[in-house]
Amino acid sequence: MACLPFDINLICPIFLDIDKVWVDYSNPNQPLVINKEEIDTTSTAYKSLKKDSFIKYNTTHFRMDYTEEFPYVFGHAGIPEWIQYPDIPRCPKTKETMKFLCQLKSEAGILVNETNIDHTID
Repeated sequence: MACLPFDINLICPIFLDIDKVWVDYSNPNQPLVINKEEIDTTSTAYKSLKKDSFIKYNTTHFRMDYTEEFPYVFGHAGIPEWIQYPDIPRCPKTKETMKFLCQLKSEAGILVNETNIDHTID
């Protein structure tokens, strides 16, 4: 079984009015957000979110097994399951088509480890 030689820290900007977060993993131990200025100036529809808001999820280890279907599981690799339309990203640095790593289900049950967000509904 092949493993990545470093941890991947996933960023999910679903609470922001932004389409993509670009992370440069040239140095896997010090990933850099490429479009930080764009992220810092974006807005959100959620009143309880502030500039210093965060959600940290529990570290989760998983593996991918071969299948020819999109079963209802934790996630999958290979090809994305497009919800709306294909949006194949190109690297903002090299302009090359990026490789798909994996897609995780939002309802997969990964628990929150820590957050500073008020849990009341906006």
